[in-house]
Amino acid sequence: MTQEFPQVIFHDIDGCLNPHMNSHFGTGQEGTLSSEQTSCLEEFALLIDNSPVKSLVLNTGRDYEDTAFIAKAIPSKKLRYLIVEHGAYGWDLQEDHIFNLEELAQRWGSAQLKERYAELEQIKKIMEWYREEGRIQLERTFGSINILGKEANLSLQVPEGFSADHLLSELKTCLLHEFKHLKDKLQFCHSQRFVDVLGQIHKSDGALLFCQYLGINAEQSLVVGDGLNDVDIFSIWPNLLCPANAHQDVIRLCHERGGTVSEYDCIQASNHFLKNCMPAAVSRTASSAQS
Repeated sequence: MTQEFPQVIFHDIDGCLNPHMNSHFGTGQEGTLSSEQTSCLEEFALLIDNSPVKSLVLNTGRDYEDTAFIAKAIPSKKLRYLIVEHGAYGWDLQEDHIFNLEELAQRWGSAQLKERYAELEQIKKIMEWYREEGRIQLERTFGSINILGKEANLSLQVPEGFSADHLLSELKTCLLHEFKHLKDKLQFCHSQRFVDVLGQIHKSDGALLFCQYLGINAEQSLVVGDGLNDVDIFSIWPNLLCPANAHQDVIRLCHERGGTVSEYDCIQASNHFLKNCMPAAVSRTASSAQS
């Protein structure tokens, strides 16, 4: 990891901004925050604002509405941009408009990346199949399954009493039976509470496009993540941080690539990094502001 303090932090939400592992953020209509969650996010915002970081970008698998809900609870003047649905599209909170990342890929001459963005249309067909046929097949085994309201990912909430591995395995079997021709164009991943079917766009694609948009290179940024849906970006990014609660594959990658594996869980990993890695004068400013 570079010794220079990052100009931009691309930060995951679930597993990385929670106060602890048993303090889940809700989705959709469940979206409410506890006083503990609010307090931790406010401390995080204060540390970000008093650090040399120029921009905080939330880079998540969540959809726009769920991500914007969390963003509103982070009162940082440096939080302007969101990358949602695993790099599928971005959002400018200040201007309140969507970033068409397919157009950005075309603008910077990446024909292959533009084509991969265009292929996200296939995910919409898969989502239609799931609602009409796949759901019925899976619910014979798992009972009622909540599908998240996304545009470019098929994301299911793991029912109580079942594992994400089990649900993802059954979903993959059913889906590839129907869409054999897409076998090499889909990615399957999961976190503790959700399973996802993605196209060939991932968090790293959105982050690289935002680096170009913000006028920096990847070496001037830091990625914070914890789950299997972060393996792609952890495999290529130069500067990495993961909390102690991260999936073992993420921890292994972080070690192998010279990143920082924190001794702290969830949001405390980022807060500890900000407190201990910022210049001393800035650190004293943040400490005095909290007292």
